[in-house]
Amino acid sequence: MMAAAETDVVKGLTSVLVAVYNVAPYLDECIASIIGQSERNLEIILIDDVSTDGSGEIADSWAERDPRIRVVRKAANAGLYDSRNLSVDLARGEYIAFVDGDDYIEHTMLSDMVGQLEKTDADVAICGWLDLSSDKMTDRSLEVETGTVANSETALTYCFPEMGDMRYSPFVWNKLFRRRAILDEAGQPIRFNDSRIACEDTTWLARILMRVDSVVFVQDALYVYRSQRPGNKTGSASIDARLAISSVEAFSECWKLLDEHGHSCALNMLQRTLVQQQRGMFAAIESGDEEVWRRCSDHYLRDVGAWFASSPSIAHLAWCAKRIMRRVQLEIRHRVPSLFVKGV
Repeated sequence: MMAAAETDVVKGLTSVLVAVYNVAPYLDECIASIIGQSERNLEIILIDDVSTDGSGEIADSWAERDPRIRVVRKAANAGLYDSRNLSVDLARGEYIAFVDGDDYIEHTMLSDMVGQLEKTDADVAICGWLDLSSDKMTDRSLEVETGTVANSETALTYCFPEMGDMRYSPFVWNKLFRRRAILDEAGQPIRFNDSRIACEDTTWLARILMRVDSVVFVQDALYVYRSQRPGNKTGSASIDARLAISSVEAFSECWKLLDEHGHSCALNMLQRTLVQQQRGMFAAIESGDEEVWRRCSDHYLRDVGAWFASSPSIAHLAWCAKRIMRRVQLEIRHRVPSLFVKGV
């Protein structure tokens, strides 16, 4: 499907793109938060990825009540990133926002971000977010004042900092994109890799931020992300081998992309790639998936060495030592059960 032609783009319109798949317990709250935005000039596109829990019917009922809502039901389940690609193709807005069907947004999120884009002519707006787990809400407000404008390199470093830095923000859902920011040289939308099932946001966002001239920050936490709901991919990647390998591949691709173009935050992504490899090895042990074990472990020690060589300080050496010890522990845990079985 071709994207909307430039002649079809509606100036000032914000397209809110919602991927929907089996999120019935949360979808009403999600859609209500969007139609209740103080920014009224919206089109809301709900892509139902062949839900089996009634999510599609919930979406239809909202569309009957609000003419700004369009529901698109896919012929076959094809995943989150296929849904995002499809929704971008259908969008007519000058501004593009992504909202996951199990999350919700604060009342002023879109108006605050549109206002900053119009005031500064920046390409992307980034706001803070709230991490909603089963028993608490963690505030991830940004550490910069609203209206602060940064260049591409600064924005990349902000979104992809070192491990432990709470500014980490490799997501598309707490951002508002001008249409021009997500188009390639031919004027077509930059695609998500829809063969992946987890963490493709990271690589896609890096591609976007590498191309833009400026980014503006909105300090307040305006997006609410359910990080711990059952089925959430972020929480499942440590135990699901398929999700784990997708995460490893996405982080590794992002690291190599940033490194190839000389961005300083590439090393931060290498560090995170190593952590994803550890999670992948653990998930492979839990599932007995030898292929995932091999793909996650083959280059692990090489990558640890590359990370240390980038900055051979005492702190880096200590971090590398911990990674190597963890690798030894995982190797033992991987081999002992198989040796026991062979002995029997």
